[in-house]
Amino acid sequence: QAVEEALTSQDWEVKTIILTGEEVVPDERSIMQILVQTDTKDRTYLAVGSGVITDITRFASHRTKASFISVPTAPMPTTGLSFQVAGHQPDQTFAV
Repeated sequence: QAVEEALTSQDWEVKTIILTGEEVVPDERSIMQILVQTDTKDRTYLAVGSGVITDITRFASHRTKASFISVPTAPMPTTGLSFQVAGHQPDQTFAV
């Protein structure tokens, strides 16, 4: 909320998407939560949160050909994208 308030106070148009569920995991359900709420405006995706949030947002921005910015909230190194498809880990990990 602090980031959203800071951006809107500077007259930036902000569309907030909050992922729901018992546990947010980097899978197709989380990606779809973002993609179905995405409009056609040229936007920059801003991930505020853990590596999981960053991975999900990075992937969604890539799929929509949008810019991406990360604001990590946990002091963890990111070595690649950790993602699950249909409950399975792909053979490769990558960073965009």
